[in-house]
Formats: sequence, C-alpha cells, structure tokens
Amino acid sequence: DTIVNIENITGTTGADTITGDSAANILLGGDGNDTVDGSTGSDTLNGGEGNDTLDYSGSSSGITGGQLTSSSGTFVFGGDTDTVSNFENFTLTSYDDSISFDTATIGQISSVDGGANTDTLAITGTGAQDLTNTSIEGSTLASLFTNIEQLDLTNTDVSGGDKFSIGDNDIQSISGSGTLLNIYTNVATISLTDIEVLDQLGSVIGDNTVGNIRTVDWDNSVQLVITAS
Repeated sequence: DTIVNIENITGTTGADTITGDSAANILLGGDGNDTVDGSTGSDTLNGGEGNDTLDYSGSSSGITGGQLTSSSGTFVFGGDTDTVSNFENFTLTSYDDSISFDTATIGQISSVDGGANTDTLAITGTGAQDLTNTSIEGSTLASLFTNIEQLDLTNTDVSGGDKFSIGDNDIQSISGSGTLLNIYTNVATISLTDIEVLDQLGSVIGDNTVGNIRTVDWDNSVQLVITAS
C-alpha cells in the first residue's frame, strides 16, 4: 500500500520504517524493532516496544541541543524540537551535532552513531547518578558510541576517590576508528588527574599537562585531549 498525507501513524507489531513530513507528526513505532524518522517539523516520536532506532541521518541541519532523561526528552534541530521516548538506538546527522544524555539513559540504550563531522555528546548526572555510581567507564561508552569526537563531562562527576578510566581502544571505538577524542570536564568535579588512561592496543608515550589541558598520546597515534574548565 502507498499512503500519503497522513500526519499521525501507529506502527504494527513487526519491524516498521516510519518517516514523517514537514508537519507536526505523532509517530508511534508500536511493537517490533522499528526505525522512525520524523523529518522536519516539531514531532512526537515514540519507539514503543522492541529495539528501536531514531534516525536523523537525512536531516538537512545538525542537532543543536536537547536532553534525554531516562531515555525520554527532546532533540533540537533546524528550529524544530522533537519530543522523543522509548528509543534504544540513535543515528545523528551528517552535520555537527550536540546532544545531552543523563547516566540513566546511558544505561538503557544500545547505540549512538554520530555520523559525519564533529559530534559532541554530553553526559549528565551527579550524586547517586554520577559516573562512579552508575559504573560508566570509557569501555562502557566504547560499547555504545561511534563517530563521537567530543565527550562533555562538565555536568557529571566521579566520587569516593574513583577515576574515569579510558584507553586507546576505547577512543578508537568511540570516535569511529578515529585517533582523537576530546573530553571536557569541570575541575570542581572531575580534575585532569581523575581521568585514568589505559594501555589497550598501544602504549602511552606522552602524558603532558599545560595549564588546564592534558594531552595523552599512545604509540599507535591515538590522542586524548582533556580540557578542564
């Protein structure tokens, strides 16, 4: 069947692919492993049950903001704001993207693909929801993220003398086989020395701090730059 000029759709129990238009759509994936693309317009997008994907790869502008809290929240792009919930996988745009996930969301999702250009993913959560108490390390993010070039940790922290551990293999996975990852922290909650670097595929050959910037180099050309504000 070919169906046109429908603004609100509820999917089937199967694996649906649902694409909206320029109107303010309400798209519900239903059961099954669905892929939902709201297109332009400020849409309400709900993956429903299953392992669902929110797809912004066809967007004509980058994601400029938004926050997911326990996997529900907003994505802001091109002057529109989508309200989203119940998605496990996220495909961002081919432009520079910037989005914020809380630590609860990190524990509930399956993947985030930043796509092309420079993408920034901020992680939020303090106290009982900080990196330490939710067991988030570099290896955690490496199992979820690809094509993410910048991690913003300024609104989360570590506790109890813990450190955030990350290695060269983690960096290559997070950045999509790239060799550079930038991490931004708030010195009041995560200092430069609170980042523990690991030898995974290569060995650290340089670890230098100048002012508020720490640069770590491995012998396989992987580089980590940590900036504390």
